[in-house]
Amino acid sequence: MRAHIQIVGFLHVIYNLLGVLTGLAFIAVWVMASGAVSAAAAGQGEVAGGVAAGGVLAAVGIFIGCLVLLPSLPGFIGGVACLQHRPWARLVLIIVSGLHILTLVPTSVVLGGYSLYVLLSAETKAIFEGYDWIPKDPQV
Repeated sequence: MRAHIQIVGFLHVIYNLLGVLTGLAFIAVWVMASGAVSAAAAGQGEVAGGVAAGGVLAAVGIFIGCLVLLPSLPGFIGGVACLQHRPWARLVLIIVSGLHILTLVPTSVVLGGYSLYVLLSAETKAIFEGYDWIPKDPQV
């Protein structure tokens, strides 16, 4: 199960890093576009309209970028902590995995389902709590 824990941590780091980078890139592109709109409007003498349009573009870009960035950030942090076997990482990734399933995006559903399978097992709980896993004796 230790290998599965490493795989879950690695998958969450990669998958959620893509979300973090996408959110940051989205914010950067929309803020640069708002500056270009404001500069173009100022060049044509429409300073007030250009500033307003640029401000709206920047606000929309920041809002949408944060919608992508905010759910990905806990998953990335939880994935890094999972690789280090931090006890709190298990709970964070259980919550993030449940949210991944609710998105109904096929890759998110598969990641969330696999993560929940691994993170909700008794062996994984024992590993994160610092105990060595001892399998049950089949003769008992």
